[in-house]
Amino acid sequence: MKKFTVLAFVLVFAALLCIPVFADAQLELIESSLIVYDDDDDGYFFARVANTGDAAGYFDTGVLDLLDGDGNAFITKNWLGSSPSGIYLEPGESTFVRYSIWDKTLLETRPSGFNYTPTIKNYGTKYSLVPCAAEFYFDPQSKYDNSVFITFTNNTDGLMYGFEIVSALYDANDDLIYVRSSAPDAIALHPGSSVTISHYIDSSLCEYLANHDMVPTRVEAYVYLKAN
Repeated sequence: MKKFTVLAFVLVFAALLCIPVFADAQLELIESSLIVYDDDDDGYFFARVANTGDAAGYFDTGVLDLLDGDGNAFITKNWLGSSPSGIYLEPGESTFVRYSIWDKTLLETRPSGFNYTPTIKNYGTKYSLVPCAAEFYFDPQSKYDNSVFITFTNNTDGLMYGFEIVSALYDANDDLIYVRSSAPDAIALHPGSSVTISHYIDSSLCEYLANHDMVPTRVEAYVYLKAN
């Protein structure tokens, strides 16, 4: 009887060793800022989301809850997706989220915090990155004519088009304070040619950043092309 018990244990243990362990993608909010304009009912939500799992996955969308003083959600916004949308993220890769908020409830209740929950899907778009350089102009004394400039070159042998461009600004505390994306489908680059794209920083946001000592000090930018 003892021999049978030991043999059964060995067989069960061996079977457990053969069970496959499935890797999963996992999206995690790693940087974020909620900006609601003073005495107004609009603003922005900016975020950076990373795949902290051990497998690749596609960014679906996310749900943003604005919380009142008791920690209860009083505004919920759905379908907050990535820039570019549906992006394929390998483990360790990240992407940005930008959402423009407008809700009259903000005139009565100001958010004390927020929750943002990104989700994964099993389909989307794979992109390749085009090397680029970025700079920005920001004058705290003026809320107009402030922009981010992204320059990139076609170093391939063929025509390049269908760009997805994302820029982000950080302040002196390395807090994320601006995200913008664009898809200039009217632009195509011949081999060896370069182009500079501008991302305007809207006047209301510039005024808010200047009034709250959130002056940008660092820029990041990414130029994406859909992978073949």
